[in-house]
Amino acid sequence: MSGLYVQLKHHIGAFAVVYGIFLSFGELGPGNCLGLLAAKSGPTATRGQFYGFAAAVGKVGAFAGTWCTSYFSSYYLPY
Repeated sequence: MSGLYVQLKHHIGAFAVVYGIFLSFGELGPGNCLGLLAAKSGPTATRGQFYGFAAAVGKVGAFAGTWCTSYFSSYYLPY
């Protein structure tokens, strides 16, 4: 979307369509699927624990992804 900023700045309808597409992809991602899986995979008494575990796994994955990306980019990129 930022690559087409100059063109989209003058065409509000096209911007709304592109923004809607990006927003819908964000709503269909793995974060919402983890929350849905945690909410539907157990009884009401343990649902909060399942959702907390799913949130913790997501945060660990975000940390590991960030760390690995910075490590591999510093290892493979010359700058």
